[in-house]
Amino acid sequence: MKKFCGVLVVTILCFGFTSAGADTIIDTYWGGTVQHASSTAYGDVIGAPYFNVDSMTVTRSGNAWSVAITGAYFGNYLNPAVDGGLPSRLGPGDLYINSTGWSATQGPAGHYETDTFNPSEGWNYVVTNVDGNWGLYRLDYSTIVPTTVAPQLDPDRYVFRNTQAWRGGADDYIGAATYAVSSAGLIFTFNTGNEYFADDVGFHWTMQCGNDVIEGKAHVSVPESGTMILLGTGLVGLAGYGRKRFRK
Repeated sequence: MKKFCGVLVVTILCFGFTSAGADTIIDTYWGGTVQHASSTAYGDVIGAPYFNVDSMTVTRSGNAWSVAITGAYFGNYLNPAVDGGLPSRLGPGDLYINSTGWSATQGPAGHYETDTFNPSEGWNYVVTNVDGNWGLYRLDYSTIVPTTVAPQLDPDRYVFRNTQAWRGGADDYIGAATYAVSSAGLIFTFNTGNEYFADDVGFHWTMQCGNDVIEGKAHVSVPESGTMILLGTGLVGLAGYGRKRFRK
């Protein structure tokens, strides 16, 4: 009986782990255009290292999603003494999603240094704050706030990436979300409810000035219903087998 219990526990653990998926997007995306400079003048990060973002880790368990973004920018954003307080005046943006994939339309693969955020790429959801409440919303392009500089800075002199989505764009409410920023990074969570999200999903995030944009595709699959039924059937069979051996 003890041997059977060990097999059953291992099977249950395997079942638990296969019900979730995770993938990490490494920041190789540059994006454009750059205001007051060429699109390639600064490479990945304008104002490095103060605005550097490293990666985005996407985790999915059923309809529940978590997106964790890391990089030196977040510690600098929370420390008003860094670089004269510049990062703290150019805050984190919202999370933009393409639920069926990702396709940058401008610039060669790898960096996509001239790519901008545009409707033809299929972006259709945003995690944003409306009236003090974070949520997942369908995307309305007409209300997106593009990247710019803080009001205290001169937009005619400051170098930054423009024409990237930074904040806003909420349309129909889909479900609740959370937002938590610390020196370690920024974490969004949200639930897609009855909305269809593919295994391959596109994500886009940047801060107000767009000095570093992270964008790309995460592959996060979950078991098909048929697989889950087979696993369940296997567990029932194991339980029956264990009881039969116990009686003997």
